[in-house]
This record gives sequence, structure tokens and C-alpha cells, in this order.
Amino acid sequence: MVPSFHVTGRVVGNAGSPLRAHIGYPLDLTPGQQSPLGFFCGAATGKEGRFVAGPLPVDRAHWPAGLCGPCPEFFTVSAADHAGARFDPWALAPEEWNEVVITLDAGVAVSGVVVDTAGRPMASMPVLAEDREGLWYWPSHTDDRGAFALEHVPNRPVTVRTWDFENDVEGRVRFQLKEPRDD
Repeated sequence: MVPSFHVTGRVVGNAGSPLRAHIGYPLDLTPGQQSPLGFFCGAATGKEGRFVAGPLPVDRAHWPAGLCGPCPEFFTVSAADHAGARFDPWALAPEEWNEVVITLDAGVAVSGVVVDTAGRPMASMPVLAEDREGLWYWPSHTDDRGAFALEHVPNRPVTVRTWDFENDVEGRVRFQLKEPRDD
């Protein structure tokens, strides 16, 4: 039997109010989905924002590949109208496994225009923001004028990306950050 642990806690907004959230793989798996050996892949909080993440193997090397794939480096935490976060249960000491509080803020809005190398607006281009930890936020598409808007992007350094693989086109992105909102 592989030694395992559970992490319990709450997901809250900046003001401390509980949030309905999902904690799980960076991939989009069904909440509560488990690997064949029964390890945690994701969970949804209730209206009080409470979650139980587990069982998790104490040693990541014991994570079974299978339904959930290889052991994640982290889990993502997401809630409607809030910027997402990263959660690494293995970074916690055993005495921290109970009553973890994960705080999500509303983030910022990022808007801009995608143009080609000649400065012409590019319509229908996919746009997303990616932070230094490799998390992606709120994919969008440009309108007929090349304009885009991303909501609830974390208020930390991000890279705004766009691409068109079919036509081998890269778009240059101009954007601005708007002030963060309170929850």
C-alpha cells in the first residue's frame, strides 16, 4: 500500500468570502476523477468554499500513470470571475495539510489589438495570456478590428500570445492593463 495524505481547506476571494472553485490538474478533467489506484485528480468546492484534495501519494514517484496521467507538478485552482492560481500540495509540510486557505482575486482585464508585421489588424486570431508558471488564462479571439479583451488575468507578469498555425502567421500584440477590481 502506498502512503498517502489528504489536504483540506477553503478557497476564498480577497474579502474572505467563500468561492465555488475547482482544484485539479492543469488539464480539464472531470472533478472527482481518480486514477485506477484511487489517487485524487480534481475536486469542486461547495458553497462554503471547502475542499478535500486526496488521497495523494506522499512521494510523487508513487503517482500511478493511468487515467490521470503522470504526477502533476501542481494543481490549478479556478473560480468564475476570478484569476486562477497554482496549488502544490507536496510543497506543504504535514502539519499544513489541514485548513489550507487559497485566496483568489478578481485579477485584471487585458485588452489590445493584434496586428500583422505591416501593422494591419488581424481578425479572428486566438489570444491568451500565460504566466511564468505556465498557466493559461481566458482564451479569446480578436474581432474584425483585431481587438481582444481578456478578463480575470492574474495581476502578475504575463505573456499575451497569438498564433495562426494554418497560415504560418505570427501576430504582434499591443495591450494595456486595467486596474484590478475587488471581489
